[in-house]
Amino acid sequence: MFSKFYVVNYSMKKLILFFVCTLFLNFCIAQKKCSVLNGMAYVTTILPGNIPVDENGNPRKLKENKMREIYLVTNCDVLPQIKAIKYGNRAAKFQITKWTKNSLQAGIDLQGEKVIMCEATDGYLWKIDLNSESLQSFVYTNQKIYIEGNIKKRPFKLIIKKETALQGMPTY
Repeated sequence: MFSKFYVVNYSMKKLILFFVCTLFLNFCIAQKKCSVLNGMAYVTTILPGNIPVDENGNPRKLKENKMREIYLVTNCDVLPQIKAIKYGNRAAKFQITKWTKNSLQAGIDLQGEKVIMCEATDGYLWKIDLNSESLQSFVYTNQKIYIEGNIKKRPFKLIIKKETALQGMPTY
């Protein structure tokens, strides 16, 4: 009689241990880590359309206008909280928005080839628009771009080693 009770009690312990381990493993799997996977930076020179002229018909000198964008790829649908973006040692003002498509064609590079950033099948794209006034007079000379922030309360640091120059479109 003792042996039957002991066998049942022993198998009950195994069953409870199995359920506890299964529950623990499911909890660990459910804790999906959210992180920034990749980042790319692009700069486009905005070409003037109609160039204003002075009284003598000479074209007036216009400032070169540049549009800078950064795209981030994350593995979760949580807005990255960016603390700072630095081009070399210069801080930039920015605004981040979610890119609604799964892929991105950034434009055409200076060699005439299409620049496709990525096909984010398992990731999410975020577009960072940089304030052109904060970097307008800034001359980018192959300095690294530093991005620092949090995603799901976890800190991240991303270094983008180069900025890809794209062909500009004329404005009219």
